[in-house]
Amino acid sequence: MLGANLTIYGLLLSNIYAPAPMYSNVRSLSMINTKIRYFYNPIMFNCQKIILQSSFFTNSLASVIRVNSDLEKIQNRNISTRISDFSPNVTSLFVNNCIFSNIESNESGGAIYFVDTSVGVTITRSTFQNCLTSSSDVTNARGGALFLNVESATFAGLCFINCTGSIGQSFYVETKAQYFVHLSEISVIHCNHKNQTLANQPMHIGIGDITAVFVNSSNNIVTNNDDSICGFYLFSEIGNITVAYSNVLNSDGGSSFYFQGGVPHQLLYLSNIFNVTSKSENPTLFFSGLLLVQSCAFINTGSAPIVKPLMYSAVEFYRCEISAPLPESGQIINAESKFGVKDGRTLRIHFPLQNECKWAGYDEDYFYTPTPIPTEKHLTKGAIAGITIGCCVFVIIITIIAVVCIMKRSD
Repeated sequence: MLGANLTIYGLLLSNIYAPAPMYSNVRSLSMINTKIRYFYNPIMFNCQKIILQSSFFTNSLASVIRVNSDLEKIQNRNISTRISDFSPNVTSLFVNNCIFSNIESNESGGAIYFVDTSVGVTITRSTFQNCLTSSSDVTNARGGALFLNVESATFAGLCFINCTGSIGQSFYVETKAQYFVHLSEISVIHCNHKNQTLANQPMHIGIGDITAVFVNSSNNIVTNNDDSICGFYLFSEIGNITVAYSNVLNSDGGSSFYFQGGVPHQLLYLSNIFNVTSKSENPTLFFSGLLLVQSCAFINTGSAPIVKPLMYSAVEFYRCEISAPLPESGQIINAESKFGVKDGRTLRIHFPLQNECKWAGYDEDYFYTPTPIPTEKHLTKGAIAGITIGCCVFVIIITIIAVVCIMKRSD
């Protein structure tokens, strides 16, 4: 069906064995209160404008939507064809109150694959359950439920359960640098990969301004290696990153938060986060940029440090609670550096009930070690000597001024 405007309402379809996508090259396609199950090729292929409302898609061997995947292989049992899938006229994708269940794709984007950097995508109040990419190729198995490379993206009220992929087990989203990704009320639960050696990043998000609020990531399974992330992977080239009122629970095997800024001194902000990490050899917070952590709680029962900043990074904790066993090395904060640039990293910790703060400096191995702030009880000898000399000089100056005043009065 080419070049048409099509609205489908209240349709029920089952066992679709067609050798090609059901709707291809449609100018505008709207599906409302529609149920489609047991299909073997994409339902919507290369459609320019797609609106899905209160619809249900289940039990498939292909993505529901594929736009601009370029020479996608389409097959139905013993029938195999190739068609070109590139449209310069894509305008929008809007999904609301839909369910995608038991959907499998042999390439990236289990339920939805959508690529067009001139289009904004909005997905709200929808559930993705048991969506997966079955490819054994890591680069071709991104986004267990969603693979989006678009201008901007807005997610609200989404639930991802038991989704399977390599990078971006639930979703893989990238936008243009000057645009945004907004996430609110998102749950990512029990996401993994069939091959546990490939499991990584339940949520992969980049590249513009990133805002995530009320996001829950729990019981996701990743490979326990140096590069594993079991919560957020957030990368922004020039924008700021904000994560607030969110949880990463039972993050076994990987870092809970991986923030990567594209420019020095980029602002990264964490607020009201509750995190539980166990059985992990990776740091809870792994980042580059300027990280501000406020009103957060981190519980770590593993052996890894809480924080590991990259070069030219700084972190500040304000009113946070940190519960972690002290490793033998004493490295709650790990700032490994080949160059030992002391001015490039700074750590400040504000205690919950006080306004004072502590700084962490470097030892000879370039690891952060806690350093007490100067107080009346903990003043260094140098500080005491400096204060003493200053007081003496002040007394001498006051004495000289007093003598001069007395001499003037006597004259």
